[in-house]
Amino acid sequence: MENRQNGDIRKYLQKQGYTLVSPAFYQQIELWLKWYQGKGKEFHSGKQDNGEEKGSRQRDGVNMAKKVAEDWANLELNEKVEITVSDPALDRQVQAILDRNNFPVRANQLVELTNALGTGAIVEYLADGDVALDYVRANRIYPLSWDNGEITECAFVSDKIMDGERCVYVNLHVVENGQYTVKNKLFSREGFKEMELPKGIEPEWKTGSTLPMFQIVTPSSINCIDLDNPMGISVYANAIEILKGLDLADDSFEDKDTELKARLNRLSVKCGLGNTWYDFEGGCIKTATGAISEQSDLYRNLRKNEVVLKRALRTMVQAILHLIGADPFEAGIKITFDESRIKDQQSELSQKLQLVAAGIMQKWELRKWYFGEDESTAKAGISAASQM
Repeated sequence: MENRQNGDIRKYLQKQGYTLVSPAFYQQIELWLKWYQGKGKEFHSGKQDNGEEKGSRQRDGVNMAKKVAEDWANLELNEKVEITVSDPALDRQVQAILDRNNFPVRANQLVELTNALGTGAIVEYLADGDVALDYVRANRIYPLSWDNGEITECAFVSDKIMDGERCVYVNLHVVENGQYTVKNKLFSREGFKEMELPKGIEPEWKTGSTLPMFQIVTPSSINCIDLDNPMGISVYANAIEILKGLDLADDSFEDKDTELKARLNRLSVKCGLGNTWYDFEGGCIKTATGAISEQSDLYRNLRKNEVVLKRALRTMVQAILHLIGADPFEAGIKITFDESRIKDQQSELSQKLQLVAAGIMQKWELRKWYFGEDESTAKAGISAASQM
């Protein structure tokens, strides 16, 4: 979103009496977005001097920011995640609504963008009598009030084209008399003048519920950039210099096998994926495909992220139930995450020890798996142990 448009929206919301998140934080979101897209002009474009002539060049990049966000999303919200309601009739209705809104695909995409930009939202509303879902990324989310880190009122912004004119649609979710009211506003993009809403969209909708018709999703890590800010931070917020180093190594004549392996290891640790998630082999970056140990940092971080997602998904289903006229507090809602890659480390260790004893697996291979060492370090450790 352009800075000018962002400023116009902020001015409007502040005139309504709302205190907003610092504009500097949205600059951080734009930085994360550039790295997600892989071509931040400040870093990836520049001048080149080959000794004979000067010119511009585009630096190549491996775009690991998107890869990290994508990998996290595929661990957290993939096709094996199940959302069910205990009442069979209600469950069929909810599943039909999720399918109609392309939830399996769009929700995974939203979680990917959430990991990249720090915050995402799902918004529920009625469109021609049917329940519809919007998926909103961070730079279009404006918290209006929050308590103990939880956003309780929020504005969501989107671009629209009305009769050939580019417009800005602002959707405010606010609490009035203890229940949520949704207010709709439309502005021209040029001059930011308020316009008449299109036919079928009411300027105000009283939901009749204490439940919000939106859910905020963030990575579970603390917002270390602004501790009082209710929005989250990118999973690679603290790894920008490593991302730069990876792109520099990929763009140079360095020993990529050595340089990229070390940097990939640091990146995966910084982004919460543990120290063996990525590897560089045969000129390609490879992602771990094995089981995730219950004792690993990745497992613990995944579980923390699932706590945030579970609450958001449960509240989303409650909002859907309210919109179809069911009691959102009486229905039994179950969220089941993918367990297919989780494996108890002690059981796996016992199996691998049996393979070593049978001569099927080498001792250094066991050490590499258990300690997360590379091959040379693991072999050196075995050699040192045998000489003691």
